[in-house]
Amino acid sequence: MFKKFGITFLALALLSMACGEKKNQIFGVNDVDETPVFHGDLVEFIQSHLEYPESALADSLEGQVLVRFVINREGLTEQYIIEEGLSPDCDSAVIGMLRLMPPWVPGKIDGFPVPVLVELPVAFSLHAGQRNSTQN
Repeated sequence: MFKKFGITFLALALLSMACGEKKNQIFGVNDVDETPVFHGDLVEFIQSHLEYPESALADSLEGQVLVRFVINREGLTEQYIIEEGLSPDCDSAVIGMLRLMPPWVPGKIDGFPVPVLVELPVAFSLHAGQRNSTQN
């Protein structure tokens, strides 16, 4: 009886250690069973919350900011990394917009939420009356 308990306890301890490792790990979108999902229209959210910096407007600056960030287990954005910047002001505007995002549905592995690293290109455009947009 005690052997059975000891083996079961050891198995549970190993499983708990494995889950603990997953808890601290950040996964890529290709590594999860379910990718994070934004509620609503992501492009619309970005267009309505991204501030086109005055310095970029004055310089007629257009282009793209490529940002990576983590959607944590609660669905919140964190750990922002500018992979390809446009200008310090545009880069800051993108991070400011990300901080305003409502919670996403987090990514999942085996039904459990996990942190997932996502990449998002954000375009700054002055054409056709658009002051900002995203690209897919």
